[in-house]
Amino acid sequence: MDDRSSAPLWPLFAICSIFLAFGVATLGDVGLTLDEAESTEASREAWAVLSGSQSQFSEHHAIPGYYLALDLSREVFARAAALLRPGVDRVLAEHLFNLLMATASLAFVYLLAFEIGRSSRAAALAAAALAAMPAFVAQSQNNPKDLPALLVFVLTFWLLVRATREPSALRTALATVALGISLNTRTFSVYLLPLFGLWLAVCRPNLARQRIGQLAVIGSVAALIGIALWPWLWLDDPFDQIQRVREIIANKLQVSFPVLYLGKTQLWTEVPWHYSVFHILATLPLSLLLLAAASPIAAALRGERRPAIRDLVWTGALWVGALVGTDLLAPARYDGMRHYLMILPGLSLLIGAGAEWLIDWLETRRSFGAGALTAKLAGWRSSWSRLALLAGRLRGHTRINPHI
Repeated sequence: MDDRSSAPLWPLFAICSIFLAFGVATLGDVGLTLDEAESTEASREAWAVLSGSQSQFSEHHAIPGYYLALDLSREVFARAAALLRPGVDRVLAEHLFNLLMATASLAFVYLLAFEIGRSSRAAALAAAALAAMPAFVAQSQNNPKDLPALLVFVLTFWLLVRATREPSALRTALATVALGISLNTRTFSVYLLPLFGLWLAVCRPNLARQRIGQLAVIGSVAALIGIALWPWLWLDDPFDQIQRVREIIANKLQVSFPVLYLGKTQLWTEVPWHYSVFHILATLPLSLLLLAAASPIAAALRGERRPAIRDLVWTGALWVGALVGTDLLAPARYDGMRHYLMILPGLSLLIGAGAEWLIDWLETRRSFGAGALTAKLAGWRSSWSRLALLAGRLRGHTRINPHI
Protein backbone atom coordinates (compact mmCIF):
# COMPACT_ATOMS: atom_id res chain seq x y z
CA MET A 1 0.00 0.00 0.00
CA ASP A 2 1.31 3.50 -0.89
CA ASP A 3 1.38 6.08 1.87
CA ARG A 4 1.46 8.99 -0.54
CA SER A 5 -1.73 10.98 -1.01
CA SER A 6 -1.43 11.33 -4.80
CA ALA A 7 -0.70 8.69 -7.40
CA PRO A 8 2.82 8.50 -8.88
CA LEU A 9 2.55 9.61 -12.48
CA TRP A 10 5.32 7.70 -14.19
CA PRO A 11 3.35 4.43 -14.61
CA LEU A 12 0.44 6.46 -15.99
CA PHE A 13 2.65 8.27 -18.51
CA ALA A 14 4.40 5.05 -19.53
CA ILE A 15 1.20 3.09 -20.19
CA CYS A 16 -0.55 5.98 -21.94
CA SER A 17 2.49 6.85 -24.07
CA ILE A 18 2.95 3.30 -25.33
CA PHE A 19 -0.76 2.91 -26.06
CA LEU A 20 -0.95 6.26 -27.86
CA ALA A 21 2.22 5.61 -29.87
CA PHE A 22 0.94 2.30 -31.21
CA GLY A 23 -2.46 3.81 -31.84
CA VAL A 24 -0.96 6.59 -33.94
CA ALA A 25 1.14 4.01 -35.81
CA THR A 26 -2.02 2.08 -36.72
CA LEU A 27 -4.31 5.01 -37.57
CA GLY A 28 -4.27 4.04 -41.24
CA ASP A 29 -5.25 0.44 -40.50
CA VAL A 30 -8.73 1.20 -39.15
CA GLY A 31 -11.71 1.64 -41.45
CA LEU A 32 -14.85 3.75 -41.22
CA THR A 33 -17.94 2.45 -39.40
CA LEU A 34 -21.57 3.34 -40.07
CA ASP A 35 -21.87 5.24 -36.79
CA GLU A 36 -18.86 7.37 -37.68
CA ALA A 37 -20.48 8.70 -40.84
CA GLU A 38 -23.61 9.54 -38.85
CA SER A 39 -21.56 11.22 -36.11
CA THR A 40 -19.58 13.27 -38.62
CA GLU A 41 -22.76 14.70 -40.10
CA ALA A 42 -24.15 15.35 -36.62
CA SER A 43 -20.94 17.17 -35.66
CA ARG A 44 -21.15 19.42 -38.69
CA GLU A 45 -24.79 20.09 -37.94
CA ALA A 46 -24.07 20.97 -34.30
CA TRP A 47 -21.57 23.56 -35.50
CA ALA A 48 -24.05 24.91 -38.05
CA VAL A 49 -26.88 25.25 -35.53
CA LEU A 50 -24.77 26.97 -32.90
CA SER A 51 -23.16 29.28 -35.47
CA GLY A 52 -26.60 30.28 -36.78
CA SER A 53 -26.28 28.92 -40.31
CA GLN A 54 -28.92 26.25 -39.57
CA SER A 55 -32.03 26.78 -37.46
CA GLN A 56 -32.92 23.27 -36.25
CA PHE A 57 -31.47 19.82 -35.63
CA SER A 58 -32.38 16.99 -37.97
CA GLU A 59 -32.43 13.31 -37.02
CA HIS A 60 -28.87 12.20 -37.71
CA HIS A 61 -28.97 10.60 -34.27
CA ALA A 62 -31.93 8.58 -33.05
CA ILE A 63 -32.49 11.39 -30.53
CA PRO A 64 -32.08 14.74 -32.36
CA GLY A 65 -29.50 17.13 -30.95
CA TYR A 66 -28.28 14.68 -28.34
CA TYR A 67 -24.48 14.19 -27.89
CA LEU A 68 -24.10 17.96 -28.49
CA ALA A 69 -21.02 18.39 -26.27
CA LEU A 70 -19.36 15.36 -27.88
CA ASP A 71 -20.34 16.26 -31.45
CA LEU A 72 -19.21 19.85 -31.04
CA SER A 73 -15.89 18.77 -29.50
CA ARG A 74 -15.30 16.41 -32.42
CA GLU A 75 -16.03 19.18 -34.94
CA VAL A 76 -13.73 21.65 -33.19
CA PHE A 77 -10.94 19.05 -33.15
CA ALA A 78 -11.41 18.22 -36.84
CA ARG A 79 -11.39 21.90 -37.80
CA ALA A 80 -8.29 22.54 -35.70
CA ALA A 81 -6.55 19.57 -37.35
CA ALA A 82 -7.47 20.97 -40.79
CA LEU A 83 -6.00 24.36 -39.84
CA LEU A 84 -2.79 22.87 -38.50
CA ARG A 85 -2.41 20.46 -41.40
CA PRO A 86 -4.38 21.55 -44.49
CA GLY A 87 -5.73 18.64 -46.48
CA VAL A 88 -5.71 16.21 -43.55
CA ASP A 89 -8.08 13.30 -44.00
CA ARG A 90 -11.23 13.88 -41.92
CA VAL A 91 -11.51 10.20 -40.99
CA LEU A 92 -7.95 10.11 -39.67
CA ALA A 93 -8.56 13.30 -37.69
CA GLU A 94 -11.64 11.82 -36.05
CA HIS A 95 -9.83 8.55 -35.36
CA LEU A 96 -7.08 10.51 -33.61
CA PHE A 97 -9.76 12.31 -31.58
CA ASN A 98 -11.17 8.94 -30.49
CA LEU A 99 -7.69 7.58 -29.77
CA LEU A 100 -6.93 10.52 -27.48
CA MET A 101 -10.16 9.81 -25.58
CA ALA A 102 -9.19 6.14 -25.26
CA THR A 103 -5.77 7.15 -23.93
CA ALA A 104 -7.37 9.53 -21.44
CA SER A 105 -9.61 6.65 -20.32
CA LEU A 106 -6.52 4.64 -19.38
CA ALA A 107 -5.23 7.57 -17.35
CA PHE A 108 -8.47 7.94 -15.41
CA VAL A 109 -8.72 4.20 -14.77
CA TYR A 110 -5.25 4.41 -13.22
CA LEU A 111 -6.21 7.43 -11.10
CA LEU A 112 -9.50 5.83 -10.01
CA ALA A 113 -7.81 2.56 -9.07
CA PHE A 114 -5.22 4.40 -7.00
CA GLU A 115 -7.82 6.65 -5.37
CA ILE A 116 -9.67 3.58 -4.07
CA GLY A 117 -6.97 0.90 -3.76
CA ARG A 118 -4.09 3.17 -2.64
CA SER A 119 -1.63 0.99 -4.57
CA SER A 120 0.26 2.32 -7.58
CA ARG A 121 1.05 -1.23 -8.63
CA ALA A 122 -2.61 -2.30 -8.63
CA ALA A 123 -3.52 0.91 -10.46
CA ALA A 124 -0.86 0.32 -13.11
CA LEU A 125 -1.97 -3.29 -13.55
CA ALA A 126 -5.61 -2.18 -13.93
CA ALA A 127 -4.72 0.38 -16.60
CA ALA A 128 -2.42 -2.07 -18.40
CA ALA A 129 -5.18 -4.69 -18.35
CA LEU A 130 -7.63 -2.29 -19.99
CA ALA A 131 -5.01 -1.32 -22.57
CA ALA A 132 -4.52 -5.01 -23.44
CA MET A 133 -8.21 -5.87 -23.80
CA PRO A 134 -8.94 -6.64 -27.47
CA ALA A 135 -12.41 -5.08 -27.32
CA PHE A 136 -10.98 -1.80 -26.01
CA VAL A 137 -8.10 -1.67 -28.48
CA ALA A 138 -10.32 -2.60 -31.43
CA GLN A 139 -12.72 0.27 -30.68
CA SER A 140 -10.20 2.85 -29.55
CA GLN A 141 -10.37 4.70 -32.88
CA ASN A 142 -13.67 4.16 -34.66
CA ASN A 143 -16.38 4.00 -31.99
CA PRO A 144 -17.65 7.59 -31.79
CA LYS A 145 -20.40 7.00 -29.18
CA ASP A 146 -19.55 4.25 -26.71
CA LEU A 147 -15.85 5.02 -26.30
CA PRO A 148 -16.59 8.61 -25.14
CA ALA A 149 -19.20 7.15 -22.78
CA LEU A 150 -16.52 4.93 -21.24
CA LEU A 151 -14.29 7.99 -20.76
CA VAL A 152 -16.91 10.17 -19.07
CA PHE A 153 -18.08 7.25 -16.94
CA VAL A 154 -14.61 6.69 -15.45
CA LEU A 155 -13.83 10.41 -15.21
CA THR A 156 -17.09 11.20 -13.44
CA PHE A 157 -16.80 8.29 -11.02
CA TRP A 158 -13.25 9.34 -10.11
CA LEU A 159 -14.32 12.94 -9.54
CA LEU A 160 -17.28 11.81 -7.43
CA VAL A 161 -14.99 9.68 -5.24
CA ARG A 162 -12.66 12.63 -4.70
CA ALA A 163 -15.52 15.07 -4.08
CA THR A 164 -17.10 12.90 -1.40
CA ARG A 165 -13.84 11.81 0.23
CA GLU A 166 -12.57 15.36 0.82
CA PRO A 167 -15.35 17.81 -0.09
CA SER A 168 -14.50 21.24 -1.45
CA ALA A 169 -16.30 23.71 -3.69
CA LEU A 170 -13.91 22.98 -6.57
CA ARG A 171 -14.17 19.20 -6.32
CA THR A 172 -17.95 19.32 -6.07
CA ALA A 173 -18.14 21.65 -9.07
CA LEU A 174 -15.88 19.43 -11.18
CA ALA A 175 -17.91 16.32 -10.32
CA THR A 176 -21.15 18.16 -11.13
CA VAL A 177 -19.95 19.40 -14.52
CA ALA A 178 -18.55 15.98 -15.42
CA LEU A 179 -21.84 14.30 -14.53
CA GLY A 180 -23.78 16.86 -16.57
CA ILE A 181 -21.58 16.23 -19.60
CA SER A 182 -21.96 12.47 -19.05
CA LEU A 183 -25.74 12.80 -19.17
CA ASN A 184 -25.35 14.51 -22.56
CA THR A 185 -22.93 11.87 -23.84
CA ARG A 186 -24.88 8.62 -23.42
CA THR A 187 -28.32 7.94 -22.01
CA PHE A 188 -26.75 5.05 -20.09
CA SER A 189 -25.08 7.68 -17.86
CA VAL A 190 -28.30 8.06 -15.86
CA TYR A 191 -27.06 4.99 -13.97
CA LEU A 192 -23.90 6.79 -12.83
CA LEU A 193 -25.29 8.45 -9.73
CA PRO A 194 -27.24 5.37 -8.50
CA LEU A 195 -24.13 3.25 -9.10
CA PHE A 196 -22.01 5.69 -7.13
CA GLY A 197 -24.60 5.81 -4.36
CA LEU A 198 -24.51 2.00 -4.18
CA TRP A 199 -20.71 2.12 -4.01
CA LEU A 200 -20.84 4.62 -1.15
CA ALA A 201 -23.35 2.49 0.75
CA VAL A 202 -21.17 -0.62 0.44
CA CYS A 203 -17.63 0.76 0.67
CA ARG A 204 -18.12 4.04 2.57
CA PRO A 205 -21.33 3.62 4.62
CA ASN A 206 -20.44 6.46 7.01
CA LEU A 207 -19.77 8.83 4.12
CA ALA A 208 -23.01 7.79 2.43
CA ARG A 209 -25.05 9.21 5.29
CA GLN A 210 -22.99 12.38 5.46
CA ARG A 211 -23.00 13.12 1.71
CA ILE A 212 -26.69 12.70 0.86
CA GLY A 213 -27.18 16.45 0.59
CA GLN A 214 -24.03 16.89 -1.47
CA LEU A 215 -25.06 14.14 -3.92
CA ALA A 216 -28.56 15.62 -4.22
CA VAL A 217 -27.06 18.98 -5.21
CA ILE A 218 -24.63 17.34 -7.64
CA GLY A 219 -27.41 15.32 -9.29
CA SER A 220 -29.83 18.26 -9.56
CA VAL A 221 -27.32 20.71 -11.02
CA ALA A 222 -25.91 18.03 -13.33
CA ALA A 223 -29.42 17.40 -14.69
CA LEU A 224 -29.72 21.13 -15.49
CA ILE A 225 -26.34 21.05 -17.23
CA GLY A 226 -27.44 18.03 -19.26
CA ILE A 227 -30.59 19.89 -20.34
CA ALA A 228 -28.60 23.03 -21.17
CA LEU A 229 -26.30 20.96 -23.39
CA TRP A 230 -29.30 19.59 -25.32
CA PRO A 231 -30.66 22.73 -27.04
CA TRP A 232 -32.99 20.71 -29.28
CA LEU A 233 -34.98 20.08 -26.10
CA TRP A 234 -35.55 23.77 -25.37
CA LEU A 235 -35.62 25.25 -28.89
CA ASP A 236 -39.31 24.28 -28.83
CA ASP A 237 -41.77 23.37 -26.08
CA PRO A 238 -39.78 20.88 -23.91
CA PHE A 239 -42.77 18.69 -23.10
CA ASP A 240 -43.63 18.37 -26.79
CA GLN A 241 -40.00 17.53 -27.53
CA ILE A 242 -39.89 14.85 -24.84
CA GLN A 243 -43.06 13.30 -26.25
CA ARG A 244 -41.45 13.35 -29.67
CA VAL A 245 -38.41 11.51 -28.29
CA ARG A 246 -40.69 8.83 -26.88
CA GLU A 247 -42.37 8.43 -30.25
CA ILE A 248 -39.03 8.24 -32.06
CA ILE A 249 -37.75 5.52 -29.71
CA ALA A 250 -41.04 3.60 -29.90
CA ASN A 251 -40.93 3.70 -33.69
CA LYS A 252 -37.31 2.54 -33.71
CA LEU A 253 -38.21 -0.48 -31.59
CA GLN A 254 -40.87 -1.45 -34.13
CA VAL A 255 -38.22 -1.92 -36.82
CA SER A 256 -37.45 -5.57 -37.61
CA PHE A 257 -33.71 -5.33 -36.92
CA PRO A 258 -31.98 -8.75 -37.27
CA VAL A 259 -29.17 -9.79 -34.92
CA LEU A 260 -26.94 -12.82 -35.48
CA TYR A 261 -26.27 -14.49 -32.13
CA LEU A 262 -25.04 -18.03 -31.44
CA GLY A 263 -25.59 -19.05 -35.04
CA LYS A 264 -29.19 -17.84 -35.23
CA THR A 265 -30.70 -14.64 -36.60
CA GLN A 266 -33.12 -13.09 -34.12
CA LEU A 267 -34.98 -9.81 -33.79
CA TRP A 268 -33.10 -7.32 -31.64
CA THR A 269 -36.06 -7.16 -29.25
CA GLU A 270 -35.92 -10.93 -28.75
CA VAL A 271 -32.20 -11.46 -28.13
CA PRO A 272 -31.79 -13.40 -24.83
CA TRP A 273 -30.51 -11.88 -21.59
CA HIS A 274 -27.10 -13.57 -21.74
CA TYR A 275 -26.09 -11.61 -24.84
CA SER A 276 -23.94 -9.21 -22.82
CA VAL A 277 -22.38 -11.92 -20.63
CA PHE A 278 -21.44 -13.99 -23.68
CA HIS A 279 -19.73 -11.08 -25.44
CA ILE A 280 -17.78 -10.09 -22.33
CA LEU A 281 -16.54 -13.65 -21.82
CA ALA A 282 -15.81 -14.15 -25.53
CA THR A 283 -13.71 -11.00 -25.90
CA LEU A 284 -11.74 -11.13 -22.63
CA PRO A 285 -8.42 -13.06 -22.72
CA LEU A 286 -8.42 -16.07 -20.42
CA SER A 287 -5.55 -14.80 -18.25
CA LEU A 288 -7.41 -11.55 -17.54
CA LEU A 289 -10.66 -13.43 -16.94
CA LEU A 290 -8.98 -15.67 -14.35
CA LEU A 291 -7.49 -12.69 -12.52
CA ALA A 292 -10.88 -10.94 -12.48
CA ALA A 293 -12.57 -14.07 -11.15
CA ALA A 294 -9.87 -14.66 -8.52
CA SER A 295 -10.05 -11.17 -7.00
CA PRO A 296 -13.35 -11.64 -5.07
CA ILE A 297 -12.07 -14.96 -3.69
CA ALA A 298 -8.81 -13.35 -2.58
CA ALA A 299 -10.69 -10.43 -1.05
CA ALA A 300 -12.84 -12.82 0.97
CA LEU A 301 -9.80 -14.76 2.23
CA ARG A 302 -7.31 -11.93 2.71
CA GLY A 303 -9.42 -8.78 2.76
CA GLU A 304 -8.56 -7.82 6.33
CA ARG A 305 -4.88 -7.49 5.41
CA ARG A 306 -5.50 -5.07 2.54
CA PRO A 307 -8.85 -3.27 3.11
CA ALA A 308 -8.16 -0.71 0.36
CA ILE A 309 -7.60 -3.47 -2.21
CA ARG A 310 -10.74 -5.17 -0.94
CA ASP A 311 -12.60 -1.92 -1.66
CA LEU A 312 -11.12 -1.98 -5.16
CA VAL A 313 -12.58 -5.45 -5.64
CA TRP A 314 -15.97 -4.26 -4.40
CA THR A 315 -15.83 -1.31 -6.80
CA GLY A 316 -15.10 -3.51 -9.79
CA ALA A 317 -17.73 -6.07 -8.78
CA LEU A 318 -20.44 -3.45 -8.24
CA TRP A 319 -19.50 -1.73 -11.51
CA VAL A 320 -19.74 -4.91 -13.57
CA GLY A 321 -22.75 -6.31 -11.72
CA ALA A 322 -24.79 -3.11 -11.88
CA LEU A 323 -24.16 -2.46 -15.58
CA VAL A 324 -24.76 -6.07 -16.62
CA GLY A 325 -27.89 -6.05 -14.47
CA THR A 326 -29.27 -2.92 -16.10
CA ASP A 327 -28.82 -4.55 -19.50
CA LEU A 328 -31.47 -7.05 -18.43
CA LEU A 329 -33.94 -4.14 -18.57
CA ALA A 330 -32.96 -3.14 -22.11
CA PRO A 331 -35.84 -3.40 -24.63
CA ALA A 332 -33.42 -4.45 -27.39
CA ARG A 333 -29.85 -5.75 -27.80
CA TYR A 334 -27.59 -5.49 -30.83
CA ASP A 335 -24.10 -4.59 -32.11
CA GLY A 336 -22.28 -6.88 -29.72
CA MET A 337 -19.50 -5.69 -27.48
CA ARG A 338 -19.54 -2.02 -28.43
CA HIS A 339 -22.57 -1.37 -26.22
CA TYR A 340 -20.80 -2.93 -23.24
CA LEU A 341 -17.54 -0.97 -23.36
CA MET A 342 -18.44 0.85 -20.14
CA ILE A 343 -18.22 -2.48 -18.31
CA LEU A 344 -14.52 -2.87 -19.16
CA PRO A 345 -13.19 -0.38 -16.55
CA GLY A 346 -14.94 -2.37 -13.83
CA LEU A 347 -13.31 -5.54 -15.12
CA SER A 348 -9.93 -3.81 -15.21
CA LEU A 349 -10.32 -2.83 -11.53
CA LEU A 350 -11.04 -6.47 -10.68
CA ILE A 351 -8.01 -7.59 -12.71
CA GLY A 352 -5.73 -5.02 -11.08
CA ALA A 353 -6.87 -6.14 -7.64
CA GLY A 354 -6.54 -9.81 -8.55
CA ALA A 355 -3.00 -9.31 -9.83
CA GLU A 356 -2.13 -7.33 -6.70
CA TRP A 357 -3.40 -10.16 -4.48
CA LEU A 358 -1.37 -12.68 -6.50
CA ILE A 359 1.84 -10.67 -6.23
CA ASP A 360 1.21 -10.02 -2.55
CA TRP A 361 0.83 -13.76 -2.03
CA LEU A 362 4.08 -14.45 -3.90
CA GLU A 363 5.89 -11.93 -1.73
CA THR A 364 4.89 -13.80 1.41
CA ARG A 365 5.82 -17.26 0.06
CA ARG A 366 9.37 -17.92 1.21
CA SER A 367 9.24 -21.40 -0.30
CA PHE A 368 9.81 -19.82 -3.70
CA GLY A 369 13.19 -18.66 -2.44
CA ALA A 370 13.06 -15.50 -4.49
CA GLY A 371 12.78 -13.02 -1.65
CA ALA A 372 10.65 -9.91 -1.38
CA LEU A 373 12.76 -7.89 -3.79
CA THR A 374 12.55 -10.47 -6.54
CA ALA A 375 8.80 -10.78 -5.99
CA LYS A 376 8.41 -7.02 -6.32
CA LEU A 377 10.41 -7.06 -9.54
CA ALA A 378 8.30 -9.96 -10.76
CA GLY A 379 5.19 -7.95 -9.96
CA TRP A 380 6.30 -4.97 -12.01
CA ARG A 381 7.56 -7.32 -14.71
CA SER A 382 4.04 -8.77 -14.99
CA SER A 383 2.60 -5.31 -15.67
CA TRP A 384 5.25 -4.52 -18.25
CA SER A 385 4.78 -7.93 -19.86
CA ARG A 386 1.16 -6.93 -20.47
CA LEU A 387 2.42 -3.81 -22.19
CA ALA A 388 4.78 -5.91 -24.29
CA LEU A 389 1.86 -8.20 -25.14
CA LEU A 390 -0.12 -5.14 -26.11
CA ALA A 391 2.73 -3.95 -28.34
CA GLY A 392 2.93 -7.29 -30.08
CA ARG A 393 -0.78 -7.67 -30.68
CA LEU A 394 -1.99 -4.13 -31.11
CA ARG A 395 -1.92 -4.15 -34.89
CA GLY A 396 -3.96 -7.34 -34.93
CA HIS A 397 -6.47 -5.99 -32.39
CA THR A 398 -7.09 -2.86 -34.42
CA ARG A 399 -8.33 -4.98 -37.28
CA ILE A 400 -11.07 -6.58 -35.17
CA ASN A 401 -14.57 -5.59 -36.20
CA PRO A 402 -15.72 -3.25 -33.38
CA HIS A 403 -19.24 -4.71 -33.47
CA ILE A 404 -18.22 -8.21 -32.32
